[in-house]
Amino acid sequence: MNVSEMVADSLKFPFSNVKRLLTLGILMATSILIIPAILAYGYNLRIIEYSFKDSNELPPFNEWLNMFVDGLKYVVVILIYRGIPAIIVGIISAIIIMSIAFSGQVTSFNAFITTSFQIFFVVGFIIMVFPYILSFIALPHIVKKDKLEASVKFKDIFGIIKNIGWVNYIIAVVVLTAFSAVVSALSAIPQLMNMGMITVYAVAAVVGFFIGSYVSAFSGRFLALIYNEGIEE
Repeated sequence: MNVSEMVADSLKFPFSNVKRLLTLGILMATSILIIPAILAYGYNLRIIEYSFKDSNELPPFNEWLNMFVDGLKYVVVILIYRGIPAIIVGIISAIIIMSIAFSGQVTSFNAFITTSFQIFFVVGFIIMVFPYILSFIALPHIVKKDKLEASVKFKDIFGIIKNIGWVNYIIAVVVLTAFSAVVSALSAIPQLMNMGMITVYAVAAVVGFFIGSYVSAFSGRFLALIYNEGIEE
């Protein structure tokens, strides 16, 4: 299955069970709260699990405690691959920026702000891109092995990506990132408008209900399919 076929399969997958998609929508709409957010993460891993079992339908909402635990595992993986690198970026960037500030190389406030953003971007790109790319295999890998520590089995992860093909895999990551970027942009629109806080949250909840749930289901399915390509070789 090539990337375009995976995309086509994943695009229609969320509609395999509309009732369950709507239930996921409720979780996504209330994901500003911690518990619904963690449950939504757990359900994302459940989608991957059921896809590994050759299921072509959204999985049921049951065993909520297990789903919550899976959501915590999801959070841990994201912290390892994105949170820790982000902290490192912040520390290194702060050191560089403070060094520039005390050296007197930047004489105006606007130039200082511009330089700071440039430093954050460059340092962030160098440090965060590679772990970010790996995270999309680490997530399904913990599902496949049923072990959280599988998320840092780098030899396995690199082997899977090698089987997929680095070009195909990076294309897949770009597709998922583009979907996430669209959702983030749509969710941010209410905050840019001159509306009350309650209205902003209401619109954001609607966006999460209809779009966030779809993208979550799409991403879970897509990650499972791309991962399977790496273990079929």
